[in-house]
Amino acid sequence: MITSDGYIKEKGDFYGLIVEADRRNQFEEFRKDGESTISEKPPHIYKNLEINFSHRGIEFLESSKFKLKNLRIRNSNYGIYFKGKELIIENSDVSLCDTGIYLLKGNGYIKETRVASSEVDVVYRGTSEIDICRSYIVNNKIGIYVDENSKPDLRNGYSYICHNLHYNLYNNTRFDLEAYMNWWGTLNKDSISLLIYDFFDDTSKGIVNFEPIWIPNIKVSSGIQVEQIEKEKTVDLVKINNVAFRYIEIELTLSKNQKSLWIFTMFPEKR
Repeated sequence: MITSDGYIKEKGDFYGLIVEADRRNQFEEFRKDGESTISEKPPHIYKNLEINFSHRGIEFLESSKFKLKNLRIRNSNYGIYFKGKELIIENSDVSLCDTGIYLLKGNGYIKETRVASSEVDVVYRGTSEIDICRSYIVNNKIGIYVDENSKPDLRNGYSYICHNLHYNLYNNTRFDLEAYMNWWGTLNKDSISLLIYDFFDDTSKGIVNFEPIWIPNIKVSSGIQVEQIEKEKTVDLVKINNVAFRYIEIELTLSKNQKSLWIFTMFPEKR
């Protein structure tokens, strides 16, 4: 763990990690017959890190490839600050930051990652085209903010982009964004549109295409709520399992049709 040693810990108590990778994007491999081939350098891997109370939790400066896995970054001005060539983030948690993930350029993807309880969850600026899939973008003021010439591919993301206070997705570019097959917290199209900023709010911006909507078996909410159970049905069995971070699994067995319902529930962080 890397954290502040201040008596009263605050965001920005120290700068954070700055990563300058090898400037060579290729390397030479020699085979047994003596011949050589030029190959792309594999991504630099950073995993099992925990960083708290920094200015920029981890900052990548060089045009190289990076893979982050099992990271936990909290209470920072910027959780991850990236302007490299390629970024892969998997199975990580970035929360309680001013900006969770700040992307200036590069390709890659964010997968099975939770970015939550921040001012802005994921910010795209410059020419970034990093995709988001199977992730949780929840409980922020703005979920995803896309600006300048960025063109993230959010289609078929199967992500939870919901329960954000002001906007789930803010398209501040002239480009249309494909964001279908994600869960927006509701099936009501008008309600979804209210939390998406695009052409229909400012005709100089592109349209966000969010249909068709992915309907998951698992719902994310800011408290316990069971949306699919009618009041007249009774519950025979409740089974609760811890999963990870602040998530739990709840299995409900209904007496009427004996179907089980699985729900992911997230509780607010204590401040």
